[in-house]
Amino acid sequence: MDGVASAGATPVLLKIEGLTQNVDSLVDEASKADAIISGSPTYMGDVSAPLKAFFEASSKARVTLGWKDKVAGSFTNGLTVGGNKDNTLGSMIVLAMQHGMIWVGTGLPPGNFAGNSMAAPEAVNRMSYSLGAVTQSDNAAPDVTPPAGDKETARLYGAHAAKVAARLKACPVLAGDASHTAIARPSPIDCSAARPILTAFSPSSSETSTAPPSRTTRLKPMCWK
Repeated sequence: MDGVASAGATPVLLKIEGLTQNVDSLVDEASKADAIISGSPTYMGDVSAPLKAFFEASSKARVTLGWKDKVAGSFTNGLTVGGNKDNTLGSMIVLAMQHGMIWVGTGLPPGNFAGNSMAAPEAVNRMSYSLGAVTQSDNAAPDVTPPAGDKETARLYGAHAAKVAARLKACPVLAGDASHTAIARPSPIDCSAARPILTAFSPSSSETSTAPPSRTTRLKPMCWK
């Protein structure tokens, strides 16, 4: 949530309380957003049952392509370092692809890129995941776990997803305007123009480029304002 807000977007938390909750209204709320970031603890190597119920309820949005071309992302947390968290992310990716969404990974280098000593709890992306944010927490209060590096990983991921959503919204060619045929490297943009970034999750879970524009040939660069 903090990462999304730091990028100038508006985060909205959709809290899934349990299996008895009617999540239809949450699906409707998600349909209003530019991005949907799903989160769940990893239980038995997959997403939790409440989040799965939300996914199944989203089938009504699939029929109308209501989530098509929205940004999608995911995060998961678990007690162990492993625990088949990649399968949890995979379930979220499949759901996003069924909706025709645009998946955004972490955009972060591996936390152990310079060797295992860099994969300490304070390291960003210490689990070295690219598909989504993956964290590990002990059986303790949330003010002491997950460690600082995992929390920063989640914050950076939220900011990254918000910036991508804003760029897509600001670009005519990516928004379906056929009159444009090329894009240039992005310059700094105002992410506040994007609609809310939604986080759908099960509560059981414990830079903008400033490089010079790239070349285009006989095509006028546009968007990325």
